[in-house]
Amino acid sequence: PIARVQRIYRHFELPLEDSTLERMRAYLASNPRHRFGVHCYDHESFGLVPQGVASAFKRYCDHFSIEPEVD
Repeated sequence: PIARVQRIYRHFELPLEDSTLERMRAYLASNPRHRFGVHCYDHESFGLVPQGVASAFKRYCDHFSIEPEVD
């Protein structure tokens, strides 16, 4: 995430102070991924079928060149 933030700051030509980066790193270190467990969601939990979701979002995915996820 830090590299992504640096890229965003560069893109918008914003200054990114070392102290800000330090605070970001400290936050990430104290809040690791999956700190509170892993959440897994599936279509069936919501009464959906993958083909129906793909069909509903086809125009959106086509417009933004998003490839469908394969389970």
